[in-house]
Amino acid sequence: MNRMITILIVALLALSTAGFGQWEFVKNFPDDEFLMSGGGNHGLAVDPEGKIWVQQYGATDSIQLADGTWEPTRVLYVFNPDGSQADFSPIKTVTVGAETDTLFNSGRGLRTGPGGHILASFFDELFVIDYMTGQGLAKAVPIDGETLDAAAYASEANTVFTGHVVPPKPIMEWDADFTFLSNAIDAAPGFSRAFEVSPDGNTIFWAGFTLNYVILYNRADEFSPFDSTGIWPGFACESFGWQPETGYLYLSSGSYLNPPNGHPDITTNYQHNVWYGRDPENDWAIVDSIEWVFNTAENADERPRAIAFSVTGDTAYVGCFGTSDYPAVQMHVKTGTAVERNTDALPQGFELEQNYPNPFNPSTTIAFNLQKDTQVELRVYDVMGREITTLVSQRMIAGRHSVEFNGADLASGVYYYTLSTDNQTQTKKMLLIK
Repeated sequence: MNRMITILIVALLALSTAGFGQWEFVKNFPDDEFLMSGGGNHGLAVDPEGKIWVQQYGATDSIQLADGTWEPTRVLYVFNPDGSQADFSPIKTVTVGAETDTLFNSGRGLRTGPGGHILASFFDELFVIDYMTGQGLAKAVPIDGETLDAAAYASEANTVFTGHVVPPKPIMEWDADFTFLSNAIDAAPGFSRAFEVSPDGNTIFWAGFTLNYVILYNRADEFSPFDSTGIWPGFACESFGWQPETGYLYLSSGSYLNPPNGHPDITTNYQHNVWYGRDPENDWAIVDSIEWVFNTAENADERPRAIAFSVTGDTAYVGCFGTSDYPAVQMHVKTGTAVERNTDALPQGFELEQNYPNPFNPSTTIAFNLQKDTQVELRVYDVMGREITTLVSQRMIAGRHSVEFNGADLASGVYYYTLSTDNQTQTKKMLLIK
């Protein structure tokens, strides 16, 4: 411990995310050299066996035609968690019935769908691909000649929703066998790169990213029409994903080329390279985040286009779209103690709050405010100045954050917690009584 912190504790002077999420970048997936072409990533999905499905926007391989010539083609890559490719990867053609399609068309998004099988959008075609074999199971063309988004799957309702990039086009609902049911929304606004639905299929999160907000459409039940019930301003969103362990919905804050701070009525401070996790059990409050690590200095060409989680929810795969030659997919793992952040109102200054409850037994919450993005260290010490634990050690974005401290393994007594940033330090004391 440095001398200044010791003096602060002994003299009791303290009495007078990016991101805030606990996600750690592990590596470019599967490595630093793969997937550095093809216009960047456009789709990610994780199947029930934990395999990671990766779709690039552009051609990354070629196929030999009947006349002997070679033609560039899109492919689907399927990786095992260790980064090796599955036996049937890469996939260049999909056969459904008697019809075989070569994946010449642009990749438009992936999702895990009915039965754990993969929903793969290529231009105007939506394929269902067996996650165990890589074989085609079904195919649909919702609107001939109109570019698709990644499809969305309502797991509890067992229905699939499709949407399109260019407005105004319908959001369509299909059963698990790809029988068309109805238009959920007749004309969704704004150019769209992604959308999502709730597990029961009764809420649609529509990201017309050119609108700079996400529209929430809701219906009372499967027999009722959808109504527009709200928006999330400041999100020029291009990707969504449900985290299976927590049930949080993660959505990217938008393309740097279409700034998320550009909403005409509300100034926000979301970072364009961050996926923010919203909690449906807490009025959709933002409680977590995962930050894309730029391959160069902040790069307008690295646009957050895809996210998928491992079956256990402790690993996140995120992808960016762009024309630069950089690794398109990153792997992040969840570590440490969950940190919550409130972005509704940014603080006016740096502040370490008194823990609550205090006294406590055995857990308490420590909250603090950051006026700007900065490196943060939050540590706990005993009365002798010995470090007990490090609660936070990472770069975090502006806002109010909170973290839980558990003293179950400690003796009753006074402890100190110190918050340090690039140029400021504050310390407070707390009392554990068992």
